[in-house]
Amino acid sequence: VCWVRAFAAWLRVSPRNGSFPTAAFATDVRAFVATQPAPHWRADYAAQLGVSDDARGLAWTVLSFNSSIDAHADAFDVAAMTSHDAAWSHFVATVVDDGGTAARALAADVAFHTHRWVPTYVSKGVLVESAFSGIAYTLVVVFLIVTAFTCNALMALYVVLTIGAILAVVAALFVAYGWRIAIIEAIALVVLAGLAVDFVVHLAHAFVHADARLARAERARTALVELGTSVLLGGATTFLASFVQVALAATLFFSTFGAVMATTVGVSLVYAFLFFVPLLSVTFVYGRWRHVGDVGYLARVVA
Repeated sequence: VCWVRAFAAWLRVSPRNGSFPTAAFATDVRAFVATQPAPHWRADYAAQLGVSDDARGLAWTVLSFNSSIDAHADAFDVAAMTSHDAAWSHFVATVVDDGGTAARALAADVAFHTHRWVPTYVSKGVLVESAFSGIAYTLVVVFLIVTAFTCNALMALYVVLTIGAILAVVAALFVAYGWRIAIIEAIALVVLAGLAVDFVVHLAHAFVHADARLARAERARTALVELGTSVLLGGATTFLASFVQVALAATLFFSTFGAVMATTVGVSLVYAFLFFVPLLSVTFVYGRWRHVGDVGYLARVVA
């Protein structure tokens, strides 16, 4: 959308009967803006351009393009916004390659391109990227901490695998709910990545500290007897509290956050008891392989 076409048409029918480009450009542009027939058109054009105070030329101008993206939606279509942004950036690069006055202004960062929704789009995009990078950092930290406190890197790997599966299922449920990864969901994912750790880590700790002479299934049973009830009831209370938050919340943020928390806790409990514990009882090392991943044993051997 560009005012230049309307200006050129106005020149042809104005009393000046001029052609475009005009010799008295700044003066004619001022007259063009001031003589528009409807106030809303006059205001629109006045917002698209500005003439320098010394009337030597155009101080600034606005070019725009139309988009079918709903800027008022709860979450932007990131792929479509990226495509539009790339097309606009390509246009700007074409102007720069042209080598004219506008090109020199763009190259010197005197001119720029933006939109009132661009900051929102950029912030949402950065937030989503930060959410996924935050999850990755969380998993790395979980691996290091579980290794340090259980002295078993293999167990830490099992924990990270389970938490990654939990978060993948939660993200898939977002799609099933019809949600997109917007501001609320991005914040919730980062926070709840830490929440999902609790249930798995307690069972992992109980398994590692069970009698190493027992078979894998016996160690898993011991872990469930010692901490299974506590983990289950702790998760159940958090799950119910999340539903209360959904029911009583007066704002979208808290109701959505409560729904995400309930989903994460529910999936975490299912994976802790029906995935993590069976995985340990079937695949964890024992017998002559029991020292695989044992950081303490490796330290003693090296020493």
